[in-house]
Amino acid sequence: MEDRRESSLTPSHTEVVVVVLFVGPPKSLDSSRPETEETSLTLNAEDKIDSLRACIIVHNITSGKIVPRPVQLQASLALLHESDVLITAGTGSGKTLCLLLPMLLRPRSMSITISSLKCLQATQVQECARYHIPTIAINEDTPSDPTLWESIWSGQYRHLIVSPEQLGMHNGHLPRLAKLIRNECSFTSKISRMHINEAHYVHTAGIAHYGEDAFRPAYSRLGQFCVFLPKETPFQALSATFPPHILSTVKKELSLRSNLVEIHLSMNRPNITYATHVVSTSLRDFSNLDFILPLQLHPQTTIPKTLVFHDSKEEATSAAVYINSRDMSVGYLQETFSDFSSSQGSCRVLHATAGASTGLDIQGVQVVIQYGMSCW
Repeated sequence: MEDRRESSLTPSHTEVVVVVLFVGPPKSLDSSRPETEETSLTLNAEDKIDSLRACIIVHNITSGKIVPRPVQLQASLALLHESDVLITAGTGSGKTLCLLLPMLLRPRSMSITISSLKCLQATQVQECARYHIPTIAINEDTPSDPTLWESIWSGQYRHLIVSPEQLGMHNGHLPRLAKLIRNECSFTSKISRMHINEAHYVHTAGIAHYGEDAFRPAYSRLGQFCVFLPKETPFQALSATFPPHILSTVKKELSLRSNLVEIHLSMNRPNITYATHVVSTSLRDFSNLDFILPLQLHPQTTIPKTLVFHDSKEEATSAAVYINSRDMSVGYLQETFSDFSSSQGSCRVLHATAGASTGLDIQGVQVVIQYGMSCW
């Protein structure tokens, strides 16, 4: 009988209905691209050369699997012209390439990317390595090894993926990267652009809501950080979550300039089917999740890769223990997430909190469940 393996994952760092999404074949995503994304751009001679170079570079690096689309070229060229850029695009639509193209086209420049979660930072470092861009993640776990920081200061790493707290006063002290940017002009002058990944965090985590203090106030101070950067350093804000009120906050808090280039792609996903499941007793009765697994399993049974979101770590853990009856160390969580992310992995059902939805690259998910509506 096939191993019915479930697990729980929560990244470190808040009449009942269950919402279920059934995800169809990825190939149908192509039809969701708005027509404007494929229209030609009006380019000058220099931009045409950069666009052609970008296509050749990416085509070669990916062995012909990827060629930049017009919207990705538009976003990258705007940054090279020192314009601020704001991109609204769904998960899997190619926002990462909008970050990487300027570095591929200007190999001596340096970029800083603000990234919210350590596990996401690690994934982004791996993606940059694929494109041969020297990259390092800087967060509270980064060691104070003098040799490492000498290599950062000297510009050995052209891409710094950092937590927002590393750029300003945090817990009563100034982190080492913040000191380096403020005190070493020779280092700061190398910084050519700032990317804010998952920029909706500026609103959702950076400012106070409903009488509660901001969860991560460093996000609301990113706009102030520009005074320490070279003049005209462009900001690029990227997210799949830019409703009008969040969009307004992001523009204000990041002090995006009048030369802002906005790119908004369709969020329509025709390969997703929505359904609801009424909970018969309470959310603590995890038999409500029995529908995830087939009633009978045999060697040929394939369990759809399923991601279940919970409101808390405790509930996510309890739901997984309901089937597995096993505790999970940090190492086990990391191993399980890697296994779930792999197309060859054996873990088919993952219980997690909302952190697992933030920019992480998990391919082949066919079912997504929001277990309870209170977090909405």
